[in-house]
Parts: sequence; C-alpha cells; structure tokens
Amino acid sequence: MSATVTTDDIKDAFLAAFRDPQFMKKHLPVWQNMNTFIHYRIDFHEVLDNLPVEHPFGQLWAAFCDLDTAMADVHETRKTAGRNGPKYDHWVIAAERYLDEARSAFEKVCIDLRTCLTFGLVV
Repeated sequence: MSATVTTDDIKDAFLAAFRDPQFMKKHLPVWQNMNTFIHYRIDFHEVLDNLPVEHPFGQLWAAFCDLDTAMADVHETRKTAGRNGPKYDHWVIAAERYLDEARSAFEKVCIDLRTCLTFGLVV
C-alpha cells in the first residue's frame, strides 16, 4: 500500500529540487528542468490535478498541462506538414508560437513558485 501524497510532500520536494545545485544541470532553463521533474513525479499528478487553479501548485499544474499540450501539438503539426508539404507551414508557425507562449507562461509560474517557496509564501 502506497502512502498518500500531500501538498506538503509536493512543497518539500520542490523546495529540495530548487535548493539542489545538481537540479539546474547543464544550464538548462528553469522550465525544462521543472517539466522533466513533474513528468517523473507521477505520484504528484493526481494531487496537482485536483488543486484549484488559484493555488500556486494548481497554477503550476495548469501551466504544465498547457505546455505538454503545446509540445504535442507542435509534434503532430510538424508530422502533418512533413507529409503534406508547404501548404501546412502556417499551421506549424501557429503551433510553434503557441508553444513559445506556453513555455514562457510555464517558466514564469515556475520562477514565481520558486520565489514563493523560498520566502515561505506557500502554505
């Protein structure tokens, strides 16, 4: 039987990750490290999914889901364009813009969350 994950567990894990010098490996941007971290912490997904969007972790989850959807859209759009030629280029450009916006929004939420956790503003 597995233990139930709480928002305190999630807060502690994020704080530990943000404080770990190895976490920011290879000078990757914050959004990329956090995206990988959330993907591998499957045990957090159900708790995050059930938080209201007003909660800082709810905002993180919403931005993460938006980014994940945008990455999948770009992948599928590029596949379609590759099979069908230049007439789909405008779709690829639109999907990539959406991905850029989602990535920027996710990074902003990650940085805001890191600041809030660092100063004890998330309860």
